[in-house]
Amino acid sequence: ATYHDTLYPEPFVGAAALRTHFAHMEHTFGGRGLRFVVDDLAAADCVAGVRWHVALRNGTPLPLGRGASTYRAAPDSETGRLLLVEAWDFPEPSFKVAPLVLPVLGLVVRLLEAFPQLVPRPGNQESE
Repeated sequence: ATYHDTLYPEPFVGAAALRTHFAHMEHTFGGRGLRFVVDDLAAADCVAGVRWHVALRNGTPLPLGRGASTYRAAPDSETGRLLLVEAWDFPEPSFKVAPLVLPVLGLVVRLLEAFPQLVPRPGNQESE
């Protein structure tokens, strides 16, 4: 499986990497009674999306403890059983950067509209 935690620059790929990452998370938060609470769930075929929050043992929501996740499963080629093959976690960001980032993104959009040749087109290769 591949696990994309968007707080990290690279995904965790394979059983060993996942075990190491989750052991680190358990060491960091273990024994504190944190619970993941599912707020909404949507599923179709082999894909599911979840909106969640983290709560303390007494049910109090953890500040900055909201997020959303997607999960994709696929049948195992040998057994036919569904296996989790990919997961994405989108935790609430600790720093709210929209007031800083949105003006920059707006500038980038205006530049790309003014200079469309800067945008690579799918399928265009240097040899074409």
